[in-house]
Amino acid sequence: MCYTLQVHPFQSSLRRLSAIGSTCVLAWTGASLCTAATVRTNEIEIEGAPEWVTKQAVERTIRRVEKFMEWDIRKVRATFADSQRIQDQQGLGSGVLAFSLAGSKRIVFGPLTTKERFEEVLGHELTHQVIAQKFKKSVPKWLEEGLANFVGLYRLPGAVGLTSARYARLLAQPEFDVRRLEHPFLNSVVEPSIHYDASTALAEMLQKKCGLLELIQMSMGKSVEAYLSTMCGIKDLNTAYRQWLKEKT
Repeated sequence: MCYTLQVHPFQSSLRRLSAIGSTCVLAWTGASLCTAATVRTNEIEIEGAPEWVTKQAVERTIRRVEKFMEWDIRKVRATFADSQRIQDQQGLGSGVLAFSLAGSKRIVFGPLTTKERFEEVLGHELTHQVIAQKFKKSVPKWLEEGLANFVGLYRLPGAVGLTSARYARLLAQPEFDVRRLEHPFLNSVVEPSIHYDASTALAEMLQKKCGLLELIQMSMGKSVEAYLSTMCGIKDLNTAYRQWLKEKT
């Protein structure tokens, strides 16, 4: 699972959220860690957390993700790690903020995680965990990062989705098959930033047309694509996507 943005909807400080295989990676410029501690809830245990990671913030984020996804998160273990450890374990650069190992129910935050963005990052990573725990392959790759953004980032109080300028940027791209948005860094049909914006645009479109959660709930055990026509009135995903971009620009 990968996520890359050149300009974040909230702040331009977000640089990159990427993924290798089942590893979800988040990176941007930020502050270094300070005093480390362990924060525990019924759903997650975070080791090596800086002092600004509060139980209240963690529980607030958990409730937000669980409410939308209608799922009680099964125990996830998280840790804050230095850049060298991340490089050694995942071969990732020093700018990594966080990555999620959904199969092993683990999240790793890098030293550039900031207090200001912590709830967004945690929400995004927990959404990946819920997808793995509850929906599994029902959520196609072309939708997963958009769903994680929709739940983890854009449902914060006062947050907005993709701006009209970002939609215009998507519309200006050469046409491509959105169903091929499988991995932004491995044979991607578009550059990573476009990959993630496109996935987010698809999530917003499905939310508007048929209800995002309702769609993926119905798709459990199958695939979202099996219900696009009957639930959303979408006969052709690419045609619907291009029309949605025009409407939002």
